[in-house]
Order: sequence, then C-alpha cells, then structure tokens
Amino acid sequence: MSDSHPAGRSSASPASPAQSTASDAPADARRDGRLPEANEHSPPESTWGPTRLGSGLVLLGTLLVTALLVTATGLTTPVGVGVGGSLALAAALWCVARDRFRLPATLAGSLLLLPAGVGLAVGVGYTLLQQLNGSVAVGSVFVVAGLTVGGFGAAAAVRDVLTTDALRRLTAVTAATLGIPLVAFLGLAAASLLPLTPAGEVADGLTSAAEATFIRPTPADEPHLISFAVLLVAAAVAARWALNRLPLAELTPDETVETVTATVAALDRTLLWSGFGGLLLAFVGVVAAIPSDPVFSRLPAAVTTLLAVVSNAPSLRWLFVTIAAASLLAVGVLAALRRAARVDERTRSYVVAVAGGGLLVAAASADPAGVVDALFATVLELLPTELATEFDSVATSVVEFYGPQTVVLGLLVGALVVTAWVTLGLVVGGWLGFLSGRAAAAGVAGSGLFVAATLAKTVGVSAPLVLGCLVASLAVWDAGEYAVGLGREVGRRAPTRQTELVHVAGSLLVGALAAGAVLALARSVPRLAAGSETPVLLALAAAVAGVVSLVVALR
Repeated sequence: MSDSHPAGRSSASPASPAQSTASDAPADARRDGRLPEANEHSPPESTWGPTRLGSGLVLLGTLLVTALLVTATGLTTPVGVGVGGSLALAAALWCVARDRFRLPATLAGSLLLLPAGVGLAVGVGYTLLQQLNGSVAVGSVFVVAGLTVGGFGAAAAVRDVLTTDALRRLTAVTAATLGIPLVAFLGLAAASLLPLTPAGEVADGLTSAAEATFIRPTPADEPHLISFAVLLVAAAVAARWALNRLPLAELTPDETVETVTATVAALDRTLLWSGFGGLLLAFVGVVAAIPSDPVFSRLPAAVTTLLAVVSNAPSLRWLFVTIAAASLLAVGVLAALRRAARVDERTRSYVVAVAGGGLLVAAASADPAGVVDALFATVLELLPTELATEFDSVATSVVEFYGPQTVVLGLLVGALVVTAWVTLGLVVGGWLGFLSGRAAAAGVAGSGLFVAATLAKTVGVSAPLVLGCLVASLAVWDAGEYAVGLGREVGRRAPTRQTELVHVAGSLLVGALAAGAVLALARSVPRLAAGSETPVLLALAAAVAGVVSLVVALR
C-alpha cells in the first residue's frame, strides 16, 4: 500500500525534469530566511513566489503613479530614460540570480549593466541639466530619482529577486565586468599622458629602436638577416606551440579526424622546418657581421639584393609579429579555457562576466567619434549659453588630447561605475536591514513612489494628486508584501484573487479616508494674517498625523 504525497513532493520517485529545472528563486529566498522549510503540506517549489495578482497590482500601481506624476510634471524624457535603466538593472539582477543556464544568464546580466548605468546616469543627469537651464523646477531631480527607484522595485517584485544572495552575485559580476573596460581606459589614458613625463622620452627611444631593429632596419640596401631570423623563429615557435595545444580530438568529427590530423601534422612539420631555416639565417647573419669575413661581398649582386628586399620587407616582418602575437594569445585563451573547465561554475560565471566586459569594449570601439559627437551635441542643447560655450571648449580640448576612443571608454567605465555604486548601495541597505524580511522589492517600489509623490508638490503638483499618489505608493507596498505572504503560504498559483482584491480595496479605502481627512482639515483652517506660522504648523501636523495613521492602518 503506497503512501500519498502532494504533487511535486513524492519521495519515492526522482524529481521530474520540470521540477529539477524550476526557478531558483525559492532556494535563494529560503537561504535568506524569507521562506519556511518545506514540508509535506507545502506547495511545490515551482510555485514559490509572490502571487501573480499581487505582482500585477504592484506593477499596475507603479505604472499608474508614474503616469500621473509624469503627466503633471512633464518629466517624460528623464523619467522614461531612468525607468528604462532601472528595468535593465532589475533584469540583470534576475539573470545573475539564476542557477539554470547560469553562464549565458551571467553574460546577459553583464551586458545589461551598461544600459542600466546609462539609463540611471542620463535620467538624473538630464534633469540636472534642465534645472541648470531653468527648463524645469528645482526638485524635479528627486521626482525622477523616486520614480526610477519605484520602477526598479516593481520590476524586481515580479519574482521577488531582490535578495541578499542575488545582490552579492550582482556585485561580483559588476566588478568582473568592469575589469577589462577599466584596464583599457587606464591604458589609453596613460599612453596619452606618457609623452608629458620623463618616461615618455625613454619609451619613445625604445619604440624607435625596436622599429629600426625589427620593422624597418637601416640601411635598406643591405640584408639584415639576424633580426629577420629572430622574427621568423619567434613566429614559427609560437604558431607551433598554439597548434599543438588545439583540442582537435574534441572539436573534429570522427569521419574527418584522420584528414585533419594529417593536415595539422604537415603544418607542424612546415613550422618546424621554418624555425630551422630561421636559425640557419641567423647563423649566416652572424657570420656576415664579422668584419674580417665579408660574406655578402662574395655573393652575386642579384642574390644580395634579393636577400635585402626579402629580409627588410616591413610587411613580411609585421606578418611574423602578428602570427607570434596571435599564437601567444591563442595559447593564453586555451589555457584559460582549460583552467575554467576545472573550476566550479561560480568561478566560470565570473570569467564569463569578464568576457562580457570585453564585448562592451569592442562595441564601444566601433564608432567612438560618432558617439562623442552625438553626446556632446545633446549636452550643448541642454546647457545654458554661458555653460555651453565653456563646456564646448573644455570637451573639445579633452577629445583632441585623449582621442575619442579614450573618451568613449571613460564614459563606458563611468556608466558601469554608476551601476556599481547603485548595487553597492543596495548591498549596504541589505546589511543595514532595510532590504531584509518579506517583500523587499515591493518595499523599494513603494518607497521610491512615496518619495516622488512627496516631493512632487515642490514642482507644482496639486495637493489632491500628491495625496492620491501617496496612498497608491503605500498600497503598492502593502499589496506586494501581502502577495509575498500568500505565495509563501499557499503558492503563487493558488486561487487567491478574491482575498487579494478585498485586502487591496480595504487598504485603498483606508488611505482614501485618511487623504480626505487631510484635505478637509487643510481647507477648514482659516487664512490668518500674512507672516503667521500657524497655518504651516497645522498643515504639517495634519500631514504627519495622516501619514502615520495611514501606515498604521495598512499594517
């Protein structure tokens, strides 16, 4: 007689593929202490997470408050860019938190860090420039920042991915992604500054000497066999080294393995004889360099001329240098891949993040001049005339000195640093306890909307709309927390629609009553003499009492 178990909890049979490949958010949440230990009465782990209706209410409330405040303030462009960056950051957080397809998900997360940083920086920076230009009211930047935070929290609340473990992963991936762009930027910047230092003269002398010895030897009408032989032997040895380390058995189909092996063996022999030929040329060059035994004077003039043309050809010498460099790079990549195959998946994910940074550098190097021109033109349109003239002068000097490639890499590093600071802020918030417990993402969404609604009054938004957005922001937080609680108890697919709608309706009713009381009290206070502080104190006390009452009622 067999025992019965809830669906997905059978202990008599192995887990099905669907269960083994389920979302990994429950494991992260259980490690954070936000989910109870599983038992025979628990829902399947594939259903752990906020309820669908609750997540939808958080998104809907965030979208509604954002739309109302954007319409009232006219901050469409900065809010759109900032929220876009916050959505990219939430997507990156979701990618790096996954254990399924971890390597491609980590690569996608590392690439999403760039649009996240650009969106966050441009959204706030655009508003600051508009404030300097007098196009928007002072305080608009806080509205934009609040709505941006609200968008991030709402996106992260869908599957409740704002966990301590996910933030630790995102921090590590961000640091790994920043590696190659930072090194490339510092290298180009140092190369631009090097000529201004005493070391620049030494570097120029070494570069000129290396070029005169190995690339364009002089005099050009005489053979230079020693330097030519050094390059030939280096290219042959490096190419043979890389060739012998190729995983041909793993990469070649069985039906063609013999043909490929024979071809590689022939190429290996060619490289070996090329190296021996280089050594022979080096010996001849050493003998010819002896003043008492001028070898070249004994050769026919045509042979000497041919040796001079071949050994002094810059294109052939550059070919040897390129082959040697590419072969050494291939050896390094193959060694790194073999090492990565022996380490755990966590370390491999960080290697993938480093590769993602390399891809970002390659993308930024495609058209740096066009990026710089478009960016500077946009900034000049936003700045006042006085600041625009000064900015144009300084920016032009910087681009002429460092070059557009260095400037674009600097902007890339700056965007990634913005993302790193935001991620670090979230981690610190988790350490301080602000992101612990249930519904951290919904709490972030509600907090951002609350700040935006509170400060929207400073940019001319009406009091009824401000109070309505305040109520909606607290309702977003309450709905998200309730959705996480239900998902933890009965699963996200359980029929909880009626319960959630009643709860949210009650919260909105309490909030509407509190907001109505605040408005009624504000309108009932008689206007006193100008300069009196009594109306201000009464309004402040009423607002504080209303907010506290609303929070207590929602709890």
